Amino acid sequence: MTTTLGFEMFSFAGNKTVEALAKHFRNLRLKGSLISEESVIKTLESLRNIDTEKFGEATDTAVREAVLNYVDDGVKTVDFGDGDVRNFPPTLTSGYYDYLKDGE
Repeated sequence: MTTTLGFEMFSFAGNKTVEALAKHFRNLRLKGSLISEESVIKTLESLRNIDTEKFGEATDTAVREAVLNYVDDGVKTVDFGDGDVRNFPPTLTSGYYDYLKDGE
């Protein structure tokens, strides 16, 4: 089963594309490169400009924040104290989007 990290994109394919960009910047950071927020945002803007229908939300605040947090911290595990433990960004499957479509 194929999975992707959830970066608040509207489609599984969109999340896979943004995941690849986020992982690229995260790997650079781990190798000691100084990654500026501006360079990440410009990359997301370029993605949006390539195909606004597929990637129009790439510069939305939620997407931008999720990517920047991932670049800085990787996947964070949060324990809500009531037994609910979640990863951010979460791991999603394509079935997640099928579930959302069924709920409309």
